[in-house]
Amino acid sequence: MAFTVYAQDVIQVIRGLKDGELDFAFVDDDHGQSHVAVEIDLLLPKIRPGGLLTFHDVYGSCDLKRVVNAYGGYSLDFPRNGPAGGLGILQR
Repeated sequence: MAFTVYAQDVIQVIRGLKDGELDFAFVDDDHGQSHVAVEIDLLLPKIRPGGLLTFHDVYGSCDLKRVVNAYGGYSLDFPRNGPAGGLGILQR
């Protein structure tokens, strides 16, 4: 299993990936709903069929569950250690 960690703008990184290159992505950067929607739009073609996009902070102050659910994903309200938390799951 291989993974890569990037320290640069996530949109540039996603645009640089090949379609169908990823099996899994964990989205936990800019927590704005419109930004996360852009990330999903860009990431979906990069994920192989059956692959997963997962998201942090879907409940609480960030309320990203609305975005995840709009794409047909699921949101789990795990106990929170602060004002936001939970896990979003979207399978391609």
